[in-house]
Amino acid sequence: MHVKDLEDLKSVFKEIKKPVVGIGVNAFNRLGPQEFIPDYRIACLNYTKDTKLIERDIKVTSLEKILGRKPEGRTNSATILKHESIRRIFNSLPEKPALIIYKVGRKIQEMCKRNGWLIIGQPGLRKKLEDKIFFRKFLMKSGIPPIPGTIAGSEEMKYQELSSRYGPALVLQLPDSSGGKGTFFINSKKDMERARERIRKKAGDIEVVVTKFITGPSPSLTACVTRYGIFCTNLQYQLLDIPECTNPDVGSGIFCGHDWTSARNIPQSIQQKAIGYTMKMGKTLKDLEYRGIFSLDMVLDSKSGKLYIVECNPRLVGSFPTLTMAQLAGGEIPIMALHILEFLEAGCKIPRQVNKKMQGKKTGSHIILYNKFNCNGTNKGELKPGIYELSKGRLVFKRPSYDLRDLKTEEEFLLTDGIPFKNRVFKPHERILRIVSLHRIIDKKTFRLNSWASERVKNIYRALKMERY
Repeated sequence: MHVKDLEDLKSVFKEIKKPVVGIGVNAFNRLGPQEFIPDYRIACLNYTKDTKLIERDIKVTSLEKILGRKPEGRTNSATILKHESIRRIFNSLPEKPALIIYKVGRKIQEMCKRNGWLIIGQPGLRKKLEDKIFFRKFLMKSGIPPIPGTIAGSEEMKYQELSSRYGPALVLQLPDSSGGKGTFFINSKKDMERARERIRKKAGDIEVVVTKFITGPSPSLTACVTRYGIFCTNLQYQLLDIPECTNPDVGSGIFCGHDWTSARNIPQSIQQKAIGYTMKMGKTLKDLEYRGIFSLDMVLDSKSGKLYIVECNPRLVGSFPTLTMAQLAGGEIPIMALHILEFLEAGCKIPRQVNKKMQGKKTGSHIILYNKFNCNGTNKGELKPGIYELSKGRLVFKRPSYDLRDLKTEEEFLLTDGIPFKNRVFKPHERILRIVSLHRIIDKKTFRLNSWASERVKNIYRALKMERY
């Protein structure tokens, strides 16, 4: 069967009998597949105000609701899967389920293998690609030019020599500098000496990556390696280290959201360059027997107009489920559906025009709000999950919702993804909620939050009345 549209997709999934369960910290995180998978269900960690809304339409099992308290342990999928109540539910299903999991580690692999659960996703490459030296070589193997720079011994680095080749502003990264840790911004000989001393204490004399510091926006896109070919979306702007939403003390590279609406204005030449890089990267991943979703984080040099890939994430990413909602609003087959099909037995074909439509312009944006305290925080105020407008500096609730497609105008915005009951305790830098809108949220000059978005973020924090706990 040729899958050309959503109705074709639904027909394919009707023939698949294996139950599919989305595993997430919040129920919102795993939304999307209910649009094309019959009897799709979600197992999540937290029970929040929007969970109450979502479970009216979808089968949701919340560990917090079962226990009557916030579960102990780490806030991840493993905490959900290891609980006996969740295993009992899975065992009651007509077949062993297939699980959609954000990030698959060794413990989850062992747990799923032991219980006979299928993982929709492929672990194994993530750790390798997080190694900055391996990734630089991986780019070159794929035929993609990396940011100008070099691999050097930490004790051999000379600021004068490197700055003469790559400019006065440099970025130094340890091989394992994930999440912004192990990244140093170098603007002088003193900066280089300080970085070298810290590296010496931490790891001794090791190889590091030193590159030119690129000034410009951070576009990204989502792609999928499948048996039908390599598929990808258009570019989206990525929000990182936004001071209105997060604490700068946490480090650099903190994900704060995406803007598809502003990305509609990215020149077609840049879009095509990004898609070309993605196809090359996807082919190299496929040669390594990788399957499923991956994302590419990039930087666009404001001076030269050159596009560089800075990171590849071979797993589900933070664009979901807002990306799926934006794709459905535009009449696209969601890339999440292709990811799921890749791991299930399905007799179908995906024609090339599906990929072309997937690369079309989209409308939507989302912003993640965090606990900005360096300690536990709590909300003394409450908000309803759903759609709001801002009127004369005041949040005005309009109607309940958890879906981008329910927004009617650009002035409306949706609050979802963990809307807390009063006095909920948040760990330092823990996520609080997500703002979803159709509006542009990025300033086209600074590529930070624009005034429209910034004003709404401030009013939401004010309404939550966050305090140190």
